[in-house]
Amino acid sequence: DVLRWICLGMMLQIVCWPIGFIIIARGARVTLFLTETAAGVVHVGLAWLLTRSFGVVGAGAAFFCLYIWHGVLVYAIARRMTGFRWSSANLALSSVLLPAAAAVFAAFMLLPAFTATLTGLALTFATGLYCLRALARLLPPEALPAAVRPWLPKSS
Repeated sequence: DVLRWICLGMMLQIVCWPIGFIIIARGARVTLFLTETAAGVVHVGLAWLLTRSFGVVGAGAAFFCLYIWHGVLVYAIARRMTGFRWSSANLALSSVLLPAAAAVFAAFMLLPAFTATLTGLALTFATGLYCLRALARLLPPEALPAAVRPWLPKSS
């Protein structure tokens, strides 16, 4: 269970860190220091609170909660510094991948292991195809192997 919470946190970390590099690129050393210090304090506080209630699983949940908090914080800072906003493509991707990740997480909490595993495999396959299609759209069709081109949606 702890690993599932950590995996969810890592997924959010992958989103948060690149936004945090905006702070570094702007040379806002004090803001970076305060942001990272706050993240450390929040993480330790959540770990202390949640491990007392949920044991070692609470440490994983604290990591996940940290990155929810940290994501909101760095997004607000980056938006204030640069006017950063998520693109519609990123929002569309998130609207598919985040619910899929939540569904797999919930499946392992609520369903028998075999059924949860099948659910995870099916969603992994489906979201993998969705991501490949999104990546293929970034390239001109002639850059892709001829065998792949018929599987792609026609350009409008």
